[in-house]
Amino acid sequence: MARLRRGGTTAVTLELTTPGLANLSLRVYAPDLIAGSAFFLTWHFAIGYADGVAVNLIQLQAPTVIALGIGVLVFGKVAQPSPKWPFQGP
Repeated sequence: MARLRRGGTTAVTLELTTPGLANLSLRVYAPDLIAGSAFFLTWHFAIGYADGVAVNLIQLQAPTVIALGIGVLVFGKVAQPSPKWPFQGP
């Protein structure tokens, strides 16, 4: 572990992609690799889905897009905390 900390980003990258360098058995390494890969793939599916939604919004009529924009702005203003938010004093 100390060797990993001293090595920085390069060491972390090598350790994540090559379990043998970290002295990990495949039995320990494989489940985490599978879970991480599944999350990575799912995240990319979600990004692709969001991209499709964005493309469909671009194809909407102008009044609909304007109304959605106003709705986002209003929601942002309502959801924004007040300037005194972290401090409830005078």
